[in-house]
Amino acid sequence: MKIYTKTGDKGQSSLFSGERVSKNHLRLQVYGELDHLNVVVAQLGLLVPASEKELLAELQFVQDRVFTASSQLATVDQTRLPASFRPIAEEDIVQLERFIDQLSEQLPVLSSFVIPGGNQANVSANLARVITRKTERLLVELMKQEELPAVILQFLNRLSDWFFTVSRFVIHISQEQEVMWRAK
Repeated sequence: MKIYTKTGDKGQSSLFSGERVSKNHLRLQVYGELDHLNVVVAQLGLLVPASEKELLAELQFVQDRVFTASSQLATVDQTRLPASFRPIAEEDIVQLERFIDQLSEQLPVLSSFVIPGGNQANVSANLARVITRKTERLLVELMKQEELPAVILQFLNRLSDWFFTVSRFVIHISQEQEVMWRAK
């Protein structure tokens, strides 16, 4: 099977559910950002020490759920998804909240805003956070045009909070200092 189809050579792409849309369609932009996010999550996973098994498991959970959200957004008619497909649900948001709470218990209380930096894992977690926020903004715009499951937006909102917490946690486990913002 060839990897190239040439079907996109004129600026159109197929959604998972078969519809053809322009490559700059807002729906493609949203799930394209989720694809970008998944790559950054994979990169972050390579920077987390192997001894941090719980965090690595959380990263795998996040990658799976981000790919799931992407699949949902690539499918106009949700009934065309496979019967075994488990869409983003409230339980995913609750799981992220558990992850955030567990990581936060191990962190010092914040006394200032923090700036990305300190080590590569922190920067990658912050990059994932800002990609998530960009995806949220695009999804809000898409939701003005099309009816989509609101739980996906809620999941992304909580996911950006998780990435912020992870950015702090990876500095903490490396015993490095967070970069604090000082208003001048």
